[in-house]
Amino acid sequence: MKKIIIFAFFALSLFFSVSAQAASSTTTSSNNDNTGQIQTPPTKFYQATVYQVTSPGENQDLNNPSVDQNLQILKIKLSQGPEQGQIKEAVYDLKANNNEALKVGEKVYVMEMFSGDSVDYRVTDRNRLDPILWLVIIFVVLILAAARFKGVGSLLGLAFSFVVIMKLIVPWIMTGANPVLVCAVGALLIATISIYLAHGFNLRITVAVGSTIFIIVLAVLIDYLVVNGLHLYGTGSEEAMFVLLDNNGLINLRGLLLGGILIGALGILDDITTAQVAVVDELKQANNQLSFKDLYNGAMSVGKEHISSLINTLVLAYVGASFPLVLVFWQSNQPFLFTINTAFVAEEIARTLIGSIVLIIAVPITTIIAAYLITRRGRCFSSKAEHGHHH
Repeated sequence: MKKIIIFAFFALSLFFSVSAQAASSTTTSSNNDNTGQIQTPPTKFYQATVYQVTSPGENQDLNNPSVDQNLQILKIKLSQGPEQGQIKEAVYDLKANNNEALKVGEKVYVMEMFSGDSVDYRVTDRNRLDPILWLVIIFVVLILAAARFKGVGSLLGLAFSFVVIMKLIVPWIMTGANPVLVCAVGALLIATISIYLAHGFNLRITVAVGSTIFIIVLAVLIDYLVVNGLHLYGTGSEEAMFVLLDNNGLINLRGLLLGGILIGALGILDDITTAQVAVVDELKQANNQLSFKDLYNGAMSVGKEHISSLINTLVLAYVGASFPLVLVFWQSNQPFLFTINTAFVAEEIARTLIGSIVLIIAVPITTIIAAYLITRRGRCFSSKAEHGHHH
């Protein structure tokens, strides 16, 4: 029965996610406003194929011959929409997309824009959905081959996390709600449901979920203290400024920074808490006479190794994600201390250190909770041995 409920939930989650994506991909504005005045029809996006290359690019702007527009004039065949199959003329800005010229037969995304009574088509980018789909299929197959039913649970947990982020956290923040509160609520939901879906329903996982929730509360406090102590306001990235301008200042950027750091740290808490509880439980199964101190010391010997590897992984992940920023500042002539003092770099440092701090405190806290509860219980959490490290 539990399996049926889980798979039903997964199917419904995917249905709502796909439905919302289909609805939102066709329009970006309404046809009329509150005054009843007729507005410009909404911009629409369609998939298409390059049918013919009319001009390869390098076109000169007649009004300003010194400026190379680097435009590519194309004939495209629409693959979607009411005019599916029809051939339209479209423009592709090579300079704006910083890309190679398009060739006949390539799949693209086009934007249909209305200007008065005329309709213009502009190629926004190449269509990468097919290779992305194959990459997802390979990812899923590898998970199922390596972890089998556990892999199914992990995929369900991932799907639930995605639904919470896209259906709860993002829309709620866009209404102007406090991003910290929204992300905290979302994190609690993800921690509670996703860990159960990924690892199963048993007492061992319940202890891990409880530890995760407790650490999330501490993470919110650490997050708030560090961001406020460093006087960060969430303006350290170009994307954040776009969010602020596009929403008329409705979004609290500092709160958005706090919430983003919290969600980022949550992804690693799952591994820490489930692993440490599992270690304590396995030690108790091996020797039921072990005391609280014995369980704690034994589990912490594993936890210390876990901290060492995960901290390195976390730092490298953040550095890799912000590598263009690293290169930009490396090429500048600014002093090193001045560079790390800038908001751009300070925000990335804060993300890395907050995530690392949360990981470090998660290991002893989870170990203490698990060792205390299992000592009071007098026996292991599992009714039968559950061998293996849970990730």
